[in-house]
Amino acid sequence: MAKTKNIIIQTLPKKKFDVYTAEHFYVMADGYLSETINNTSRVRDSSEMAALYFLRALVLGHKKAAYSLYESFNSGIGVKQDNYMAFLMYGVASMLEDERCITNRVKIPEALDIKININLLIELIQNTEYEIPNSGVDIMRVEDQIDKFSYAIKLPFGTLATYFNITSTQETDSENHIEPTTYEVQAIGTVDTQNQNSEASGCCVIS
Repeated sequence: MAKTKNIIIQTLPKKKFDVYTAEHFYVMADGYLSETINNTSRVRDSSEMAALYFLRALVLGHKKAAYSLYESFNSGIGVKQDNYMAFLMYGVASMLEDERCITNRVKIPEALDIKININLLIELIQNTEYEIPNSGVDIMRVEDQIDKFSYAIKLPFGTLATYFNITSTQETDSENHIEPTTYEVQAIGTVDTQNQNSEASGCCVIS
């Protein structure tokens, strides 16, 4: 009878590539915002998550994300209150014909040299219709979009990303983490148990 021994091996899982759409992030952001307003938050930084997800929705081309970011910057929810950013996002929302701009009219001060950035953001958002597939993109592409938007416009204090509490995508997407799977493999064949470097011949059965 052939000698057998159990061999423990660890296999790395196939990497999971989830895809995300602008609507996905907008709905998630709206949920986090509702939890913040109603004080029913399940996570400590729900307001910051809402702002970040509105940003992600924006860079993927969501037409309503700009007005939501206007509200965030205007009230300082999830981000530091900032008049320039509030006016910028309102201007973008207005040009995208967000209906909320009709019921809440805001006059952008002429002193703010903001029109160039509004036009640049509008162009970037419109370009997503051709660059971002309707089926969605993976998280790395989302972060690439944030970088693209960030370095396309010049803001008073750093890049677009610096106005958000962005550190890493790891903590915001921890649900996508998959642990390696450990299998116990029984090698069937002739094995020299005295020599740890010898290889088993025959097949392996995963139990």
